This record gives sequence, structure tokens and C-alpha cells, in this order.
Amino acid sequence: MTSKLPWVAAATVIVIVVGLGAWALLGQVPAGAASISAVAGQGVVFAGGIPAGTASGIENVYIIAHGTYTDTDNLSGDASILGVIEATTGSVNIAYETSFDIVVAVKVGTDNMAYVHVDNMNVSLAASGSFTITEENAGDSVNSHKATTPHENSGYGTTSGWLRINCVWDNNGSGYKLPANGSITIDPIKLLGWK
Repeated sequence: MTSKLPWVAAATVIVIVVGLGAWALLGQVPAGAASISAVAGQGVVFAGGIPAGTASGIENVYIIAHGTYTDTDNLSGDASILGVIEATTGSVNIAYETSFDIVVAVKVGTDNMAYVHVDNMNVSLAASGSFTITEENAGDSVNSHKATTPHENSGYGTTSGWLRINCVWDNNGSGYKLPANGSITIDPIKLLGWK
């Protein structure tokens, strides 16, 4: 099968870090920040919301508190979200030493996959900096997985429709952390579909 979604996002997520109490007392960001920010690569990567019809796209990249959510749920508006990357460029602020997962929420339609089925799509990403994630498709190592079922779909198993699903990087169930003055660059993020 060949990939029909050549979308790639380079993500550098900026995480400005400090306790909220210190911000209130100091009125400024103290030294020791860690960072994570997002910059899109080639093509249309972020959909700017939920793509219409059977079109495909990355909806959001969630930086979410580890162990606080269910990966089969629509995470939009979840109270455990630490930050959301929702466009080709963006940044989030979270406290350093906070355990987090990276969740890529996507919609994939039959414009880019043969049948509406989780086996006909995937997400790939890599990261470097304070820690490294070797480029992999979700589920190709113990560090990542696709949700077992989509949180929404139309025409599942048919040749006309779409599915919305989360792909999770959770460091083998341990979550990731950035130290003070640490940073990561997520590059690339790819949404893949097979016809």
C-alpha cells in the first residue's frame, strides 16, 4: 500500500515553566524554563479544526497530564490538557517536571484511505532535545500506540466515510518530563493513510 497523506509537521513545542504561585508572587517568568513549540512542515498539516466531509488532517496535538485521560475519548476540552497545538505554529506553557503525554488527534477519511478502518491509517513522529523519540508510527514500539477504537466515525468498514482517533506517545506508560531549561523539538509529525 502507498501513503496518500504526505503531510509532515515539524513541531517545536515551547513550554515556559514555573509554578503558578511563583508567577503570582514575582509577576514574571523566573529563570529555568523548559520549552516545546510547533511549526508545520510541508503541505497542509493542521486542519484548523475538524476537516469537512471525508477530508483528512491533524486536528490537534495535545500535551496532556500523564495517566489522567482515556485515549479512546474525544480529548477536546479535557480538564487534563496542559497545552494544545492547533495550528501550523503554536506554543504551550506547562510546568517543568510535569509528567505528560503527547497525543496527536486526527481525522482520516476515504479521500486518503481505502476503507474506514484504523488499520488503514497511522501517525508518525520523532522528537529530539532533552529526550529523544526515534521516528516511529504509533504502535511500532512500547512508547506509543493508537487508541483501540476511534472516538467518532462514519461508515466504518466501508469505502466512504471517515474516522477520528488519538495516537499516543506516553514513554512506555511512564509519561515524559522536561527539566528546567530543557526543551524538545518534535520533527516530523506525519499523518499517513493507505489506499
